[in-house]
Amino acid sequence: QTTKQALDIVSEVSIKDSIIETKPPSSNDVAPPITSTVSSRLDLPEETPLQSVKETPNFLSDESLCQTDPESKPPLTWDDLRARRNSGRYILHRLEKLEKERNKRLGPYKWDKRKRRQQLAKEGVNAGDGSKTGDMMPKPVSKPTAKRNLTRNGVRVHPRVLHEKGIHWDLFRADVCAMCNSAIRRDPLGASGGSGTLGHAATKVMQLMEQIFERIAKKHMREMEFADARHEFTILLEAKSNEEAAFQGNWRTTPFPERKYERLKNDVVCAGLSELDENIASCEKQTVLPDSFVGLSYTYNDTGESEGWMKSVTNKSHHRKSSTRQFSDEEKAADALSRDQGVIKAQVRATMQKLLIGVQDKVMTDAGVLKESELRSANWEQPSDSDDKKRCDNNSTWMEETVDPSISNDSNIDDDKSPHLVEQSVWGLDCYTRRNIMACVEKDLDPDTAVEFVEKWLLPAINVCPEDLAHDLVNAAKILEGLPLETSNADIKNQSSAKDASSANERWSNSLFGKALLMKMKNSAPVWLKAASFQLRRAIESLGHDFFRVHPKGHGSIVLSPLLKANTLVTFYRGEVYPSWRWGEKMDAIDITQDHIGLRPNLPDFYNMALERPQSDPKGYGLMIVDASRKAGHGSMLSHSCDPTCEVRVAALNGKLCLAMTTLRNVELGEELTFDYNAVTESLEEYRSAICLCGYNKCRGSFLHFATADCYQSVLNRNSPIAVRFANLVKGCNKKVMAEEDEKTLSTHGFGTAAFGAVSFSRNSPLPTATSSPLDGIENVPVWLRTYVCDVLRYIEYERRALPIALLCDDLNNNEEKQ
Repeated sequence: QTTKQALDIVSEVSIKDSIIETKPPSSNDVAPPITSTVSSRLDLPEETPLQSVKETPNFLSDESLCQTDPESKPPLTWDDLRARRNSGRYILHRLEKLEKERNKRLGPYKWDKRKRRQQLAKEGVNAGDGSKTGDMMPKPVSKPTAKRNLTRNGVRVHPRVLHEKGIHWDLFRADVCAMCNSAIRRDPLGASGGSGTLGHAATKVMQLMEQIFERIAKKHMREMEFADARHEFTILLEAKSNEEAAFQGNWRTTPFPERKYERLKNDVVCAGLSELDENIASCEKQTVLPDSFVGLSYTYNDTGESEGWMKSVTNKSHHRKSSTRQFSDEEKAADALSRDQGVIKAQVRATMQKLLIGVQDKVMTDAGVLKESELRSANWEQPSDSDDKKRCDNNSTWMEETVDPSISNDSNIDDDKSPHLVEQSVWGLDCYTRRNIMACVEKDLDPDTAVEFVEKWLLPAINVCPEDLAHDLVNAAKILEGLPLETSNADIKNQSSAKDASSANERWSNSLFGKALLMKMKNSAPVWLKAASFQLRRAIESLGHDFFRVHPKGHGSIVLSPLLKANTLVTFYRGEVYPSWRWGEKMDAIDITQDHIGLRPNLPDFYNMALERPQSDPKGYGLMIVDASRKAGHGSMLSHSCDPTCEVRVAALNGKLCLAMTTLRNVELGEELTFDYNAVTESLEEYRSAICLCGYNKCRGSFLHFATADCYQSVLNRNSPIAVRFANLVKGCNKKVMAEEDEKTLSTHGFGTAAFGAVSFSRNSPLPTATSSPLDGIENVPVWLRTYVCDVLRYIEYERRALPIALLCDDLNNNEEKQ
């Protein structure tokens, strides 16, 4: 109907050329109404955000006509155009058009995939899992998937296009212009003739055709593409049934304010301690162990005890089989555990993990990782003597001159002129958004490539965006496509918005991180990067941002070096060192204050980390807390990730214990330095509020582990109620000397002077100094306290045996209630 309407207008104007407007179309002109448009059904705005329609020259030449349809001859009359219209020449098969565009877009990706498959076949390696092809059975041929029959309002629709047929506006425009050009060539005066001549009328017709194409055709094509994209991705996401964890509440589109902290190059003792306690805290951090990674700080092998516990309960149950009495819950649980191969697998896995950590620590110590220089942060390189210095972020001018943007992939990270990382605002994806992105990208690419796209390219592109535009995932996709950013989805219509868009592009491309990312894209961008980015942008612009929300995480550390190899020293986790007793006092004070004034947050801050003294130290196992909330190094800026790039290990260096942060794998430019917080909560509210935003494929959904306290508390209440604990305390106070059994218990758990902390120091002796020997000793600890600690340790041994039974009993009871 639209083609017929346009054709009637053009044919009418050819007869009455005197009423044709000669002025070009302006942006304020209103387009003629279309009898049947997509916007009338979808209730779309006049201008849709899709921008895939290519601009066409105002007047088509003979060469462009040949490129459009080389086998056809230009029509000579309006009857020829009507005949072509009636024959279906101007019907566009949209599915074929989409398939051609898709094949053109994914051609390099398919060619590269085919080459890699051929190369692997020559090497005799299976492309799926890397195994030898000779050892593999022939891969079965997959059956073609049956097409889904979708119906909307009783009409069958294709899953990729809402309207399988459309108008071939480009071909219709080309034929009209070809007819007019032919008429102009037949006129002796050409286009310069006056009113009433053939050339003049043909020129007017071409001008009107251009007006129709600009006002009607382009809008119609945009609306059709928008409707097809929304139709395609709506069906796709409905089929995936995404039920992943999503960040709740109002969508925050602005970054969190930068955290202010005092920069430390060494750990400091917490404030508020007496001079004696401050010196004691300093002594607690000292060690005589050689410079090395110390492995697991606390280990207790209870494998034999667990097996004995299960066997004893199981044997009792077998003796009672002849009896009519039913088995107790503990007997059922023990019998189930004794037959469960998972228990043995868990014990073997724990033993292997312990051995693996020991081997890793020895290898890293022998490799001299602790002797390496720490990674340099661009933010810590700023001058400190300037009164009006600016905070270092990805827009700072001085940072642009700190590093040469032409860094190659073979550059050494030890270049003295280049920082290795930058601290800036970072953004993340929850599991719901990541799953939607994966679903859209996997439509054209394989799952492994989709994971690489999100983790290696999309997340860095999000973080390189200016802070006011990073929440819009379209901007990250445009950066990966090589397209300019815009301040809004609407077209730029005035000079001020054009300046804002230019400023946005300059802010990210001229920043330190932006230059490095552009160089990485230039040198090592995969062939499928632009195709995946286009597919994602097409999905966001058609479905809206609610399916693809990006959330701020705070401030993090972004890698600027081309490559950080595995087992590279990043930094040391520095902060204020708290003795365990002082940290307990601080936490109690915070809880009391928050309850009193009613300001308890949903989630606590995670700037504190446990520094555990290893059992192999002569002082035995001990515990200190490193708090980086107010005073810290740049290691406190690392965010959480369920698939981290770094880990934290206890190490001995220069006679002191420290927390070394090292890389777990090779880390590429643009990736964020992260580690797993490994935090546990007993609060269901905290667990549900702790939505993880790491955006990785292995994301657990929450950065907290949830552990219900019901079973723990039931075992404690049944076997060690408050009366029993007070009785143990009174019993310890009556003792004058330590029993041999108590001494053995302390030795088995590695409890020496460090476990008792300041109590093990003599308060009547002179203050210890850095040069004098420590004045701590186990004899300074009262007998009643050591005895009570032994009773607690023995209960812990019992709890480690009884807890699996209690957990399984609880699970059995829950299953019985459900049945």
